[in-house]
Amino acid sequence: MATTSSVVDTIDDKDSQCQSSGRPALTIDAIDDEVLDPRIRDKLEELNEFTDNINKLEKQFEELNALFRNTLNEKTLRLRQLSQKLGTSVSDARPYYDCRARVSELQKRCQTVVQTYEKSAELHDQSKETITIAETKFAQRGLTPTGAVDTDFDHFWQEMLNQANTKFMEAKHLKNESQSEHNLCIQQYLDEQKRLSTLEKQLKSAIKKSKPYYEESATVQTELNAIKARIESLNTVILEAKTSYSKTLRDLESISDEIHEKRAQLMAKSLTREPGVGAEREETHCEAFTDNGESCEEVPQLDPLDTEEVSDRQVMDSLSPNTSLASRSPLLGQSSSSSLNTTEDDSSVAAEESTATTQAFIDSTDGPLLAGDSEEVTADDTTNGNSVNDTNANRIE
Repeated sequence: MATTSSVVDTIDDKDSQCQSSGRPALTIDAIDDEVLDPRIRDKLEELNEFTDNINKLEKQFEELNALFRNTLNEKTLRLRQLSQKLGTSVSDARPYYDCRARVSELQKRCQTVVQTYEKSAELHDQSKETITIAETKFAQRGLTPTGAVDTDFDHFWQEMLNQANTKFMEAKHLKNESQSEHNLCIQQYLDEQKRLSTLEKQLKSAIKKSKPYYEESATVQTELNAIKARIESLNTVILEAKTSYSKTLRDLESISDEIHEKRAQLMAKSLTREPGVGAEREETHCEAFTDNGESCEEVPQLDPLDTEEVSDRQVMDSLSPNTSLASRSPLLGQSSSSSLNTTEDDSSVAAEESTATTQAFIDSTDGPLLAGDSEEVTADDTTNGNSVNDTNANRIE
């Protein structure tokens, strides 16, 4: 189990997930370019420690397994040689030693059953004492200062009495089961003990002759059991170390996911387009300020369509021959400099524009006008133009 390969596999998995989801992948270059999160460094150190510890424990586990196999093979060979040396006495004395092993097992079992019986009997006595106290308190019902029965007192001790009765019944049932099991175990132990005595009398010579073999067998069994216990204990430690390693690896993956999420958020934020310098702002009105900085009434902005309509209307007004120069030039009455710059050339240009407009209107009608009518119109236009010039001259004076 190598930590480096595990971490690389984890990063590769995260990269594939990021590429499939469109997120920026976690690469070694990206890690080098950024400041490494201290949590990642701590978790990597923990993974290295767990890896070294697990490798050491697994090595010890393999050594213990090898020791167990070697011991078993050696002792088995030794017992086979003793069996061949002692002959049939080993097989003749086997029933005695088997019965002896069962007697030892029943003795341990009886000891366990006795401990269980003692605990159940103690719990039974405590439950019985609790019931006695609850019954006494429940019988001593008092009265309130007003003379009414204290119902809260009754309900409380009644509930206590019910719970005590429930525990008492459970303890009694457990005590009866423990007592029955204890009696059965004692009976089996006595039966095996009696049978052992009988076999000892019947197989006295075979037992004496095969004693070295069974003593060696008991020693081998004890040694193998000790090695087996060490193996089981070491296996438990290895499982705990692997569990801690897996937890640390999951924590590292969580930190990696968190870093990827932060990077995705930063990338999304950096890709957000903001209005550039000088961009038009969507405002429906603006505020006008006086000279002293106080805000006055809101001045609505003109809609583009309204602006276009006003421009067209101003053009039509400028083309009308009866329109005065003041109406076509809003700045005429406001600025004296603009009115002084107005000359007779402007009035002549306006007269020519009005004449051209009238001629276009005549051409667009259904039928041609008479020459006299045309001359009258021209004369009228000329008169209007002269009147406009006179008006402008009067305004200038």
